[in-house]
Amino acid sequence: MNPQKSLSIIVIPILFLTHPIFAEQFNFILQSFEVSLAILFVILAALFSYFYIESGYKTFSIPAIILYTWAIVTYQSLIMFYISIAIASFLLIVYVDERNGNNRKFKDYLWISIKYFSIFLVSLILSQVLVKLILKVKGIQSTSYLTDQIIWGKVPLNEVISNIKTAVYNVIFANSIFYNYAFLFGIIMIICLFIYKIFNRNKSLLLEIPAYFLLLVSPFLLTFLMGHSEVFRAQMPAMQFVIGFNFYYIYLYLKPNFIKQLLVLVTFIIAFSQSNTTANLLFSEHVKFEEDVMFANRINEQLDQMGIGDRSNYSLVLLGQHNPSSVAILQGETLGHSFFAWDIGTKQGTTNRAIGFMRILGYLYNYPTEEELDYAHSIENELGVWPEANSIRVKDHLIIIKLSE
Repeated sequence: MNPQKSLSIIVIPILFLTHPIFAEQFNFILQSFEVSLAILFVILAALFSYFYIESGYKTFSIPAIILYTWAIVTYQSLIMFYISIAIASFLLIVYVDERNGNNRKFKDYLWISIKYFSIFLVSLILSQVLVKLILKVKGIQSTSYLTDQIIWGKVPLNEVISNIKTAVYNVIFANSIFYNYAFLFGIIMIICLFIYKIFNRNKSLLLEIPAYFLLLVSPFLLTFLMGHSEVFRAQMPAMQFVIGFNFYYIYLYLKPNFIKQLLVLVTFIIAFSQSNTTANLLFSEHVKFEEDVMFANRINEQLDQMGIGDRSNYSLVLLGQHNPSSVAILQGETLGHSFFAWDIGTKQGTTNRAIGFMRILGYLYNYPTEEELDYAHSIENELGVWPEANSIRVKDHLIIIKLSE
């Protein structure tokens, strides 16, 4: 095997696997295995799709549809992942045909696109049918969690356009701890490649340019659908795949070995930077957890000193919030955020999540009733801020603690 070709194999994986968005996603520990398996299923579905297209055997389309359907039902943001891989596969087919001097007719490439799209469409429809069937059998009421986030028609059009521009700008120009300039660098390299091909009157450009435009847009499809930036984890893993593929595609066209090696070196530098960010985010989450445990223990030690016994006899209401103070804390959307600082602005505030967390630690508080919440808010101005002596109020079987103003 040519060592230069074998070296190209590492470009996509190291940029893909080290991306910090994975830290945000897998902070949801209870769904980490399922999502990881679904990511693998999308990759396998794309592989079977390729076998179906190149061999002509329709039987390969069946496992592709089954695997992709499973992935969509598991995690809907994986819809974009298959789209990205399918477009990338199409570009590689064009590349191989060009290198072998065996360019197909335009209708052949159109038929390849139709086959990829048909697998996507059948899988999407099947997944929705399965979801509705499961909901009906289980008697579960569907929610509007996703549709409520779509703001088209709910706010002025110029605001929607502005939101989309901001979301794309933030990714390209690394306006977040989860982004770096790898996406921008990849775009610049691809533009340079296409300019070179234009000067060389390369015929495949008529296929490559529109296909590559769709590939670069694919991580933002959910942004376009909702009309605003989605949560970071919803960009997983299409975003990091497109970044990795940009570098890989450029590598394929580079001829001097030292330039290829330089590109791989840049890839390793970016991967190291991403790994460092990912490690810091995960360490920050660990520090936050330890601080939350310590904070919960301090509250309960103070209640012990007040002579409050079995926690299961009491409801708890927390007013305000408590944020971690460690210098090691880095905050993402969920990473680095205390259980004592969620849902601020709602009537319950941080109470329900904090009670859930403390119940895990063995402090078995009851959740407050609406009347108890109303009473807690009615006396909020009478309380000091914890750990002041008057920051805790006990009335009958209700404990009220004011964490902040």
